[in-house]
Amino acid sequence: MSPWADLLEYQRDLWERSILFWDTLHQRADDMLEHERLGLPPLLDFRTETVVDARTFPRPANYALLRILGPADGTSVVAPDPAKPPVVVVDPRAGHGPGIGGFKQESEVGMALGEGHPVYFVVFFPEPCRGQTLADVHHALRRFIETVAERHP
Repeated sequence: MSPWADLLEYQRDLWERSILFWDTLHQRADDMLEHERLGLPPLLDFRTETVVDARTFPRPANYALLRILGPADGTSVVAPDPAKPPVVVVDPRAGHGPGIGGFKQESEVGMALGEGHPVYFVVFFPEPCRGQTLADVHHALRRFIETVAERHP
């Protein structure tokens, strides 16, 4: 190829990659806006029920205890074995958004469900409650563990 043909090929490749880059950003922004429109639900790939919501405590905190019911797609899992101890997974606050610790079946949540353990998930909400302190979070987490212990003596 001639140098001019190489230059044109390079420019075309640059143009195509630029379009793909901006399209990816556009799709990501649309996904983010949709997630915000839905109220920023946890990214969990599991059906859940809220057991305790610390936002309702006298000293509120932006955490909740969820019981994992099964995969989001409705597929069945091993029924929880009452003889097995419950597993409590605390969502990591790594900047990825609530629920990242259980956003796929191969997560700790999915593995514990597959082994027949009752599974609970401590999720956080993106914004702290007004006046929330670390002591409030500690109290909420302690209360969550007490609740799980009461449910599984």
